[in-house]
Amino acid sequence: ILIIGILATIIMYWIIDPKLRAISSEYEKQEKDYLLKLEEIQKWEADK
Repeated sequence: ILIIGILATIIMYWIIDPKLRAISSEYEKQEKDYLLKLEEIQKWEADK
């Protein structure tokens, strides 16, 4: 049973990890874009 659990964990990690990394990198890109837009808005409001 222990060996089956270890193998299942390794297989899940092998399958799920690349998908999580892809989602994470996409989220980081969206977050960066949002922060840049927010910074532009704040600069524009400060110049008023």
